[in-house]
Amino acid sequence: MSFLEYQTVSAILLFLLVSAELAYVLVVHKRPPDVRVHATNGAIFGIDLLLRGASFGLRVGIFTWATSLVPWSIEPSLLSIVGTYLAIDFIYYWKHRLVHEWDFGWALHSTHHTSEDLTFFATFRLNWIEAAASYYFFLPLALIGLPALWLLILIEFNDGWQFVCHTKLVNRFRFLDRFMNTPNIHRVHHSRDPKLANMNYGSTLMLWDRLFGTYHPGLDAVDAGIEGRPATNNVLSIQFAGLAEYFRPREGSQEHG
Repeated sequence: MSFLEYQTVSAILLFLLVSAELAYVLVVHKRPPDVRVHATNGAIFGIDLLLRGASFGLRVGIFTWATSLVPWSIEPSLLSIVGTYLAIDFIYYWKHRLVHEWDFGWALHSTHHTSEDLTFFATFRLNWIEAAASYYFFLPLALIGLPALWLLILIEFNDGWQFVCHTKLVNRFRFLDRFMNTPNIHRVHHSRDPKLANMNYGSTLMLWDRLFGTYHPGLDAVDAGIEGRPATNNVLSIQFAGLAEYFRPREGSQEHG
């Protein structure tokens, strides 16, 4: 499968899941969707796609160059793909933890945590700067020798698992919570309570959280969002409020989630 084919299939699948979730909430819960929130998420996602698309060639070029630095290449196989995916998941854990614990990282990443209603579409409420830069945390893996496009597809797939976890409609399959990131597990991570929000950093596996002491069992419901930051549908405010807070002169430091 080419990268373009992967992106096309992913887009179709995402559209179907978002539509199914909206229909379920409307029909079963008798609750019409908040059009303003979905429009906001859609606008953020649309600009993100444009930026990622514009930088795609640069990204492939840099990863291809890094891959060329090693005198060997690894053919895609079940073993190499599984091993690379585990390495990607490990790096994702530390990347995610870094943007929570580093003040400047949080200034960017807090964009994502402004979602007060967890839905499939809320997955895409991402900071554009963070989204563009996040690929390069995985650049050392290019030295493994796996073809650059394969590596980028696996990174996208790992990141795409987050989509599965941003919904309030799934409360079953609790037996998976100890091993994988699920909606129950990720719901904890989106809590307004900083102690809970600084837990469950993993993308696909909970292995790393359990190893490094940041695992918290899933919860049925939490109050999502950021304490002290009012909800808004202003796209620019959502994107840059964290940076504005970071650069604003202040006394002491403020705990974040």
